[in-house]
Amino acid sequence: MARYGASGLLRLHAAGMGLMLVVAWLFLRADAKPAGKRNWPRPSALPGHHRKIYTHLATALPGLCFFCYTVMAVTLLTFIPQHAGRDRTWLAVALPLMGMGGAFCAGWLAQYWLSPPRLLRISFCGVGLAGLGVWLCSGMGTGIAPAAVPLMFMAGLAGGAAYALVPYLSGDSLLHARANGAIAQMGNLGSTLGPPLFAALMVPLGLLGMAEIVEAVQVLATSPLIGRPVRGGKRELVIGRDCRGYVAWYRYAALIDTEFLLAARSQRESGYKRA
Repeated sequence: MARYGASGLLRLHAAGMGLMLVVAWLFLRADAKPAGKRNWPRPSALPGHHRKIYTHLATALPGLCFFCYTVMAVTLLTFIPQHAGRDRTWLAVALPLMGMGGAFCAGWLAQYWLSPPRLLRISFCGVGLAGLGVWLCSGMGTGIAPAAVPLMFMAGLAGGAAYALVPYLSGDSLLHARANGAIAQMGNLGSTLGPPLFAALMVPLGLLGMAEIVEAVQVLATSPLIGRPVRGGKRELVIGRDCRGYVAWYRYAALIDTEFLLAARSQRESGYKRA
């Protein structure tokens, strides 16, 4: 960037994408064409197709997990270097590489060592622990780089584990295609919403307040029944205290051992704001 500017970086990116296109064209075999005429869906049928995708566990869950990853990863890449002080320059380069490394390791771990659901739980717990490290370093006024690097690696691990969920939850090729489509949609949504949401929360809470909420929610990964039972099979988790206290509203799906954060509000407010 310092030598060639943004335009040079974009040209390099375009050249890399062109090279990938050539490699894919030369080495990837074409899929077998289905028999009969292929009918593309009408625009009026798209809401129904989306309803099928997001009401089926095997197609919706990978996308939801990837949404959580993109909200977190893009936000970390945007804001962490700004709080890194003298480590800002090299950290801006290292964080994306650590995220990609975590994603690559996730495929290997899910194939040979851990089931994708367990890998997701471990990675999000790792995000919580690394986030605690960032919080402590920020509170003590020391450099956050030693905690930010493993934080980004664990975030990448979570993103890769979301992809590994697709074949784990179903062996049907049609469901695979729908699940990958949901991952693409939710990934774009998370990338778009993550930084502005984080910026909006940083104003009233600050970095330490944000870390406090994230650390509290991470408790659900190991103690999903810790919240107080409320109506409709849902639970409430109290975070913080006094004027800085919050209440998170979530549902625990015991069948897949997964917690879904539904809403959150300040203890001084009535009702909930959707998460």
